[in-house]
Amino acid sequence: MENLFVAILPVITLILGGLLGLIYNYFLERFKYQKAISSKIIDRYFYIRDEICDELSDLANLQISKPIDFDQLDNKIQRLSKLYYKYYDFLPEKVLQEINCLYACLRDPDHIIYICEKNSIRIIEEYELNDYTEKVSLVSNIEGVGTHYLTMKNKDIRHSASINFQARRLLRTIHEYFTISNLSKWIVVSNKNGN
Repeated sequence: MENLFVAILPVITLILGGLLGLIYNYFLERFKYQKAISSKIIDRYFYIRDEICDELSDLANLQISKPIDFDQLDNKIQRLSKLYYKYYDFLPEKVLQEINCLYACLRDPDHIIYICEKNSIRIIEEYELNDYTEKVSLVSNIEGVGTHYLTMKNKDIRHSASINFQARRLLRTIHEYFTISNLSKWIVVSNKNGN
């Protein structure tokens, strides 16, 4: 009996080694596949981010003192609207809301800034402007200047400034959500949920 066990031991070891090798290869291939999918998703998100930011850069850099070219503005509205629906499933809810706020601002030269609050878009109150411009700006001493332009009597300057700040707010929101760490967290959660 002992001789039989000694004779079979190499065969059992070979079979177990083969099974462990198969299991290892299975999990290795699965890991490689998930990593490849994650990489493609991240690449896709950054492509979308670049495409939207490219459209926004003109609006965020709008010359406040120059008259608005309404034909150019209409073209920009159409392109943003197309991107909104083209990438609707890929965009975080907060980014979609900020695009809606920008769209409302672009369409309405009589009002200043739109914000989304409790899933509703509303016109910002004048007392909220300092806080809004402070959150949008990268430097802390700009809010007085921004508020000055946003409350001017000249409708064209006010509209240009509101478009400028609204586009910057959207860029800031995109920057918050379209980071590698946020996308990686989203992918990890999706993988844990079996998606």
